[in-house]
Amino acid sequence: MSDKKHIFSLWQSQLGVRLLVLFMLMAVIPLGISGFLGYRSSVSAINDLARDKITSLIELKVKNISTLIQFYEQDMKYLATGETTSRAMQGFVDAYQKSGKSLDNFIGSYSWAEVREERAADIKRFISEHAYADMLLIDLDGNVLYSANDGALQGQNLQSDSYRNTRLAKAALQSLDTGQQRFSDFEQLPGQSSVSGFLLWVVIGSYGEKIGLVALPFPYEKLTELIAKQESQLGETFLLGTDKLLRVSSAQADDASMLKQKIDTRVVNVWLDSLKPQASDVGSRNLLHYGNASGEAVVGAFASLTIADKTLGFFNEIPQQIIYQSTQTLTEQVVFTLLVTIVVAMFIVWLLARSISLPLIAGMSDISAATTQIDATMQQQVLNSQNQVGAVNEITASINQLESSARQTSEQAGSVSADTLAGRKLVDQGNAKIKKTADGMQQMREKMQDISRQIEVLSGQTGEISKVAKMVLELANQTKLLALNAAVEAVRAGEQGKGFSVVANEIGALSEESKKSAEKIGKLLMTIHQSMEAAVIITRDGKQSIDEGARLTDDIVDLFGDLAKTFMATSENIEQIVLNVKQESESVGQVFESMSLVNNSQQDNLQEINQAKESISSLQKVVQRIKSMV
Repeated sequence: MSDKKHIFSLWQSQLGVRLLVLFMLMAVIPLGISGFLGYRSSVSAINDLARDKITSLIELKVKNISTLIQFYEQDMKYLATGETTSRAMQGFVDAYQKSGKSLDNFIGSYSWAEVREERAADIKRFISEHAYADMLLIDLDGNVLYSANDGALQGQNLQSDSYRNTRLAKAALQSLDTGQQRFSDFEQLPGQSSVSGFLLWVVIGSYGEKIGLVALPFPYEKLTELIAKQESQLGETFLLGTDKLLRVSSAQADDASMLKQKIDTRVVNVWLDSLKPQASDVGSRNLLHYGNASGEAVVGAFASLTIADKTLGFFNEIPQQIIYQSTQTLTEQVVFTLLVTIVVAMFIVWLLARSISLPLIAGMSDISAATTQIDATMQQQVLNSQNQVGAVNEITASINQLESSARQTSEQAGSVSADTLAGRKLVDQGNAKIKKTADGMQQMREKMQDISRQIEVLSGQTGEISKVAKMVLELANQTKLLALNAAVEAVRAGEQGKGFSVVANEIGALSEESKKSAEKIGKLLMTIHQSMEAAVIITRDGKQSIDEGARLTDDIVDLFGDLAKTFMATSENIEQIVLNVKQESESVGQVFESMSLVNNSQQDNLQEINQAKESISSLQKVVQRIKSMV
């Protein structure tokens, strides 16, 4: 029940809420910032790693394809410029012209077969060793006079209606016109189901004249294999011409219809722009985000490939979901970790705020109760001090009256001394009674001396008042301990407890002074009370003795009425009595002065107690303010 009450107090206290909010800000904000920065850094690193991996694979694939093209062009150069090819080309051209036959009849004829056996055997061996699909020898009229593997193009004329509009026919005319090698580009030739592309080079005769063309088919199967390799890591890879039509696709490797498919995406346009003069190099190291031909969000990169006079675009498209799968996983992990960390931080912060505010709240309640009790005690001390002051005033008045009586007695004794000068003769007769009177007066003197000694004891005991403060000492010590605890709690409270720390120190000082004053007051009251009782008893006895002396004096007056003039014999005794009475009067005066000092001390103590009461009231106000804050 107590824990629930403290928890409820924490949520209702302003200090508890402030501490909770402050610690939350101190814990959550740095966690959020560090988490966000770490997340950004991790995402950037993951994305860079993915980009590096993708671009490295693309560059590796481009390098492999470029190497294939390089070997292909070297083989083509060897065939086109070699004497074997020139002799074979010249043999087929001469045999065809001499035969006078049509192309269809010439192919397969004896003369054709003879040239093939004599001059084309080395060519066929080279094609077989390098695993080319075929090799064509074409004369200046576009007649395909020889196919190393007896392909479908052997015996066909490239200028016929069937082949005139093919890329192969156009590249053959350009190569013959310019004398430079040309690449026909990839296409599906009439009557063929596969895709093919040829590199064409002019064959020069023995006299330096053009005698025909050699056409070497590009190893399309190897190219397709290289492009389709590692497709699971690179997504879809394809080759594209400057007309935006597909040439090779990893997704449609065996489908010749892809050659009619046009790709018009952002990455294709960026590639075409890069081919323009003074265009910036964006290349494979730059990943582009766009929608592909199917509308899927992809990341794309490209590189350019050149085969003879043709420039093709090598493209790679990867779904963004695959690219950023690691990033998404990291995001989920970071968000979950951050949420768990925030929850744990909130719980720790709650415990910390509770450990600070709840003891402070309980301490304020204890201090408030203690100050209330101290205030009640102070009020009781004020009442006691006021009663003590009244009692001391009454005692002072009584002593003052006693001093007046002693003065009057002294004056009367002086008169008796004057009258006894004439009654010296009657001393003998009244000697017995005078002795009795003297004895009574002596007893009165002794009683009065006892009073004087008791008063002196009372005066001396006032100097010992500082030793009788044990009753208030425990209370003052408790107050001082509470003030010390309050100062400690104020230090724990930080800036908000500085004012309370000063008040707590003042309370400690006042409690020390109050302890001393209250200690004196308590002991003094006891002593004064005892002394007063003794003084009352002695005064009562003295009064009885004085009464007895008065009675004896009356007897003497009756006895010596007519001996007044002769009473000089007793003058010495009367003078001694006067002297004693004066001394007693002086002693009473000293007692009066001592009581006045005691009265002043009581007044000072009362004033100090009132000041302590005001300090306690101020402390209560401070405690109330602190309690309103917490």
